[in-house]
Order: sequence, then C-alpha cells, then structure tokens
Amino acid sequence: LIDDSLFLAYPYEKLTNKYWTTKECLETMNAVGADFMPQYWAGFQAYEKSDKNIKFTEEMHEYMLDPEIALPNTSVKNPDGENRMCKEHRQDQSVYSLLIHNHFRHNFYDPILQNKYGDWQTFKVHDPNYIVNEAQMVMSARESKFGNLRFLNV
Repeated sequence: LIDDSLFLAYPYEKLTNKYWTTKECLETMNAVGADFMPQYWAGFQAYEKSDKNIKFTEEMHEYMLDPEIALPNTSVKNPDGENRMCKEHRQDQSVYSLLIHNHFRHNFYDPILQNKYGDWQTFKVHDPNYIVNEAQMVMSARESKFGNLRFLNV
C-alpha cells in the first residue's frame, strides 16, 4: 500500500482522463491539470481503514450522487461534442481518478502490482504484446468487473 491505499493506474496515453472524463466533470470537481493524468482502474481499490480513507470514499460517494458529475452514461459517445477529446465518460472511474489527483494520492504504474491485481484485458487491448504472468496473478481482473470476484494463488 502507498499512503494506506492501492490504486492501479493505466500507463497508456490513450487512457488519460481527457479521453474518458467530461469537461463538466473536470470543471465541477475543480480537477485542474487532471485531464493529462492517468485514469485509474476503479474495478480494484484497496484501503487500510483510516479517517483519511473513509473521508476519501465518502467524498467519492457524494460526487457520484451529483448528475452533473456522474452522467452521462457510458453509452453516450463524444459527450462533450464531436470535435472534443472525451470519447465517453467513465462515471465512477472518472470521479475516482480525479479524486486521486485532487488529493495528491497518485500511485503510478507498477508492473508487479498490475500483474497481480490489474485489468490485464484492457492492457491487452492497448498493447497486444502485453504478457500476462498467470503464476503471479492473484485476481482475475475481468471477473471482478461483474461482481464475481475470483482470487487466484491465495
């Protein structure tokens, strides 16, 4: 854990906030400079119980109750307009990523942690040469996205 938490960043330029977070969300959350920072995989988060982390997760919940921040749905393509950077708004992933930025809690890409807990399916999409080391894998990433979490090698 770093700063009593584990956040897994995507290391690809095409997975930065500017492509997956609406301008409205960036502005409403006052996330200056976060548009060029990485998105974080919201499917896996780890926290040590502390007042700081409780406050962080409560803030995330409060932001998700605000339609100007949480919406539009991911089915809406180019939510800021055809000629804008945002391809689709990632809702909770966007809020999570911007909060990490606003709280100065970046955890940058770590290949060992990525292989253990990360979203290797998304990595394969962005890097066809990415090799999954199943001997080091602790969790099957895609299964966690459907609430059917499976732990391996535990």
